[in-house]
Amino acid sequence: MLAFLHATGDVARLSHRLEMRVPFEYSGRMQTHHLFIHTGNRSERLLEGLINLLEAAPPLPFERIPFLIQGRGMERWLQQRLSEHFGVWASGDFLFPQHFFDRLAQQLGLTLST
Repeated sequence: MLAFLHATGDVARLSHRLEMRVPFEYSGRMQTHHLFIHTGNRSERLLEGLINLLEAAPPLPFERIPFLIQGRGMERWLQQRLSEHFGVWASGDFLFPQHFFDRLAQQLGLTLST
């Protein structure tokens, strides 16, 4: 099961919500999954929004939060900034687009065509 973060307050202005309906029945009910995409041209502002979301809904101690990244430099930068803010950061699972969408499709029971 995927856990998606929910944006509120000022962070909501940075986010665009995509709603996906998938044919997944659980106890006879259709499940709806929400994916929030945060976009912007200033990494520092996006980092502030991410920190606000993580403080509002902190991950469990061994929970891995998936991040879609463009390169290893972004992974290192995010890990350093989150470690500076929280003291310790080991909850990130940094994935390139192909692995991110493969995992998302697998968890939703979908098949991606290449």
